[in-house]
Amino acid sequence: MKYTTALCIIGIRVIGSCGYVVQGWPSYLVEAGWTADGKIVGITEPRRVAATSLASRVADERNCILGADVGYAIRFDDCTDETTKIKYLTEGILLREMMGDPLLTSYSVIILDEVHERTMLTDIIMGLLKKILRKRKSLRLIVSSATVDAEELRDFFNTNSASRNRDEDTATILSVEGRLYPIDIYYSAEPVADYVQAVVETALKINDSEAPGDILVFLTGMEEVDRAVSLLNEHAKVVKEGKMKLMPLPMYGSLPNNEQLKVFWRTPNDSRKIVVATNIAETSITIPNIVYVIDCGFVKLPWFDIETHTNSLIVAPVSKASADQRAGRAGRVRSGKAYRLYTEEAYNDLIASTPPEMQRADLAPAVLQLKALGIDNVVRFNFPSSPPSKSLLSAVELLYALGAIDNDGELTDPVGMTMAEIPLDPVFAKCLIASGEMGCSNEITTILAMLQVQNVFVRPTSGQAAIKARVAHRMFEVEEGDLMTLLNVYTAYEKYKTNSWCQKYFINSKAIKRATEIRTQMRKLIKKLKIPLSSCLGNVELLLKCITAGLFPYAAYLHYSGVYKTVRGGKDLHIHPNSCLYTLEQPQWVLFGEVVQTNKTYMRELTVIRPEWLVELAPHFYQRTAIDQTMVEDRNCIGCRVDCEGHIGTVKYVGTVGNTKGQWLGIDWDDPSRGKHNGTYEGLKYFETWHPTSGSFIRPGKANFGISCPEAIKVRYGYIDDELAGIDRDSIASVQKSINAPFVEMVNKKQSKFDQLKIVCMQAQCISSAGYPGELAALCSIIEELDLSHNLINSWKVVAEICTELQILQQLNVSDNHLPVENGMEIYAHAFPVLRHLTMGRMKYNWPEVMQCLKAFPSIQELIVSYNNIETISGVEESLNIMKLTELSLEHNLISNWNEVLKLGLLPCLKGLNLNSNKIEDIRFPTTEPTDKTHLFPNLTQLHISNNNIRDWQSISELEKLHRLQDLKFRENPVLKEQNVQTGIQLVIARISALQYFNGTEIIPSERRGAEYDYLKLFSSEWRSSEQDILKRKEFITNHPRFPALVEKYGVPDTSESTKSTQLSSNVITVEFVCPDDPNIKSIKKKLLKNMDVQKLMGIVQRLFRINGKIPTLSFVRPNVSEDEIPLDKPLQELSYYLIDEGDLILVRW
Repeated sequence: MKYTTALCIIGIRVIGSCGYVVQGWPSYLVEAGWTADGKIVGITEPRRVAATSLASRVADERNCILGADVGYAIRFDDCTDETTKIKYLTEGILLREMMGDPLLTSYSVIILDEVHERTMLTDIIMGLLKKILRKRKSLRLIVSSATVDAEELRDFFNTNSASRNRDEDTATILSVEGRLYPIDIYYSAEPVADYVQAVVETALKINDSEAPGDILVFLTGMEEVDRAVSLLNEHAKVVKEGKMKLMPLPMYGSLPNNEQLKVFWRTPNDSRKIVVATNIAETSITIPNIVYVIDCGFVKLPWFDIETHTNSLIVAPVSKASADQRAGRAGRVRSGKAYRLYTEEAYNDLIASTPPEMQRADLAPAVLQLKALGIDNVVRFNFPSSPPSKSLLSAVELLYALGAIDNDGELTDPVGMTMAEIPLDPVFAKCLIASGEMGCSNEITTILAMLQVQNVFVRPTSGQAAIKARVAHRMFEVEEGDLMTLLNVYTAYEKYKTNSWCQKYFINSKAIKRATEIRTQMRKLIKKLKIPLSSCLGNVELLLKCITAGLFPYAAYLHYSGVYKTVRGGKDLHIHPNSCLYTLEQPQWVLFGEVVQTNKTYMRELTVIRPEWLVELAPHFYQRTAIDQTMVEDRNCIGCRVDCEGHIGTVKYVGTVGNTKGQWLGIDWDDPSRGKHNGTYEGLKYFETWHPTSGSFIRPGKANFGISCPEAIKVRYGYIDDELAGIDRDSIASVQKSINAPFVEMVNKKQSKFDQLKIVCMQAQCISSAGYPGELAALCSIIEELDLSHNLINSWKVVAEICTELQILQQLNVSDNHLPVENGMEIYAHAFPVLRHLTMGRMKYNWPEVMQCLKAFPSIQELIVSYNNIETISGVEESLNIMKLTELSLEHNLISNWNEVLKLGLLPCLKGLNLNSNKIEDIRFPTTEPTDKTHLFPNLTQLHISNNNIRDWQSISELEKLHRLQDLKFRENPVLKEQNVQTGIQLVIARISALQYFNGTEIIPSERRGAEYDYLKLFSSEWRSSEQDILKRKEFITNHPRFPALVEKYGVPDTSESTKSTQLSSNVITVEFVCPDDPNIKSIKKKLLKNMDVQKLMGIVQRLFRINGKIPTLSFVRPNVSEDEIPLDKPLQELSYYLIDEGDLILVRW
């Protein structure tokens, strides 16, 4: 902490290993004097419940009143005072504090917790703190996370980019290892139809058959949680005598704080607590005494649709990381069990981790906050994960339409400034501001407060109660929509304010009380912001227009097909069954507050409007623009590569089709599932296809013919640290036309310092041409690495035209492009004078085509041709360019015969060869004697040959014939499956003398000695039996060419019959314990079992030498073999793992 500004605390191996960082460390920091000058230690949490529960717990541990020495701050609830030293707060609160105190001068240390969740606010705060740390050297930052990539995070905060001296780093890593009890994981035999019902049934079975211990259930949202709790409560009433009583408790973010705290209460001895939670219980909180976990396998994620400007809540499968986090909750107090309501195959198909929220959420709130903090060029802001350029542009467009920013991209005063002060979504903040101008802030604050809570209505799932609830709710429903219905509910509640009234009308009393608290805080806020509090006195139209002033981006109209479509983007939507409009005549125009994706895409929180209000209140947003009609000519289109909705294909035909009007493009798609036929329509063949179903016809207007390389670079890149910060060109044109905002182009030009770009990734940017001669050289001529993979380039000529202007280009990737190989490729050699690294993956090339391409690369040294159609190798000696290769990757090709690989042995400079995922069956080198070295591959040091079909150990022995082989990767070959993992590794190491790395792991000397010694013992009897038989000895040496050298090194192990019978008849060995650091302590001889583990041995040593609980450090020596010490450093391994034998010395230190 004294020497670095940023400390990354990474919890390894198990979930929750960083929990003590946010509980114990703040107290240590206080005691260490970090708050002596009145400063505060601040700890951010992504959720309110985590902030409040941690603050309460730390206050108890410090024996102080919550809100004094230890406090918390969440939205609409600040429990701190001027004496607070430790402050737990949500990320949003810290962001708002930065507005008034940009350098966070009231804090000495900031701890960011749960960074692995990668919320949008987390990424923004990390970017801002990086800037703050540069200006305020006294501030210290601690980043706490369970799973995030430590090196990536360290490098993000490290400002020592110029020097390689790690002592000058400003950020470092501290790993905290957690402990977890064993967890048994159970999968469903088949998918469940209703996972909520399955959760209830599983919980009941656990209660009937398992030992005491609480249950934690994971569901996707509040509605599912409440439904499950309701069902469990019904079963709790009829629990059989002798079984534990059930205590079902809900847990989700919008639950009132006092209700959330119930899950932390101690469970009575005769009861079992069942906590039904959303993913809030995954990492943010730790509930005590959880032994069983039930995982539904799904999670509700916010997802932003750029085209329609809609925020959707989609129910999606969890990631593997989330599933493991959930399961880990079962092993915190003792051995636990996790029940996954999905199959093991489904688990294996899950994605590794959930995408960061920054890459899938609406960025308008983030951009607004950054603007308020003085970040003018948001696209050049240093985000840990670069957001999609289209999302960034969409946010800018929305804020402009809301009046938050002006034509120059600056925050407007007072609208933009005021919106940034309001802790609500920008669209709701605009409603609040407009309410002051329209004279209806009294009603709007009520509506917005009601929208901040969930489940205002209690909806029983069945029986008479469900009917009564529906009738009661209709008392408040109006045809103007759900928001006006919520206003009616609150207005009626204000007259009574009793629980009995809420019960009578099936209203959630807890939710409406929370809404009252929020409304009170909101009214204090608008008073501070000088927004007048006034009532519209029942003017409904005025209220609806005020709502439209903010929610206009979320407009939908009733399509003639019977579904609703968004005005922007035309997305199909349906009215949610819980909406008051569901049973009424469908209105023509509505605004929605939320989109939920289940079996259909539903709109919630609806408001009925008139279409003219959209044009009146948001003319820039809904101004229609003409679409240019592009004419295509046969000679320009045939052979072109086009993109259509993310699918790429080649134009094979242009013209009319059948009796239809207008022109069509006949496309041969790369993905045959995108096509429909083989180029034939109504019996007439229009074009040839590579696959029977890869052809189809599309209108020219749907085809994207791509852009030039310089233009693609302009729209993708900014100038700060070569980071992605561009804006999509088509989106810029769209916004300029629709909102008449010239600032977009101006801001983009400000960020266009492209002449500093050296590493450029243009993957999947729809590049189809090189641009004008000299254009790219003028823009960014010092590019050294260029990725052009997965674009619309259709010839090597275009590639050459691009690279001609990049004369110092050293690395090029053209993978996933359709580049036919031409005769005379050497004519392009001038374009690649110093290019040394070339990647041509997924090009459908064979080896002769690869060789033809290499004629264009006179300086080539490293070549990657993975995922191609290479079966045979030829013509190696005929090419001068290939003779310079030092690295060659032929991964994922079709090579099956090792003799084809031997043809590459003529390459004199080749150091690395990747043959992973081919079909190679054996390895043989042409040598006279088994122990001879081969003349092939004279400089090969690295060989990757995993995922092949190698079945014999002689193939491994053959690799000993290579002169310099040091690094071998040899996973997933059949020969390894004949042995257990450890034995297989030892056999490989022993057979190859120069090997230093195997499967990415360094081979330490003791490991090599052990492997070689075991190898000798394993085959010593076979060696002895061949002493008198020359043919048998020759066959043995052919299979084990290194054995004679090992015999000379170690001698032949004693395998006499007496020794064998002793070893077979007994698992007992006698060893001598010696304390080498204290000669006054006498040695002790003792008999041990070979299958005893090191941890038990440590306990024996503690008792023998009476070392009062100190943990000894153990190693051993084989007096008859070597004087080298071998550490016993794996507590759970048996002594037999280390090959400890009779008479060995155990060295004890402490």
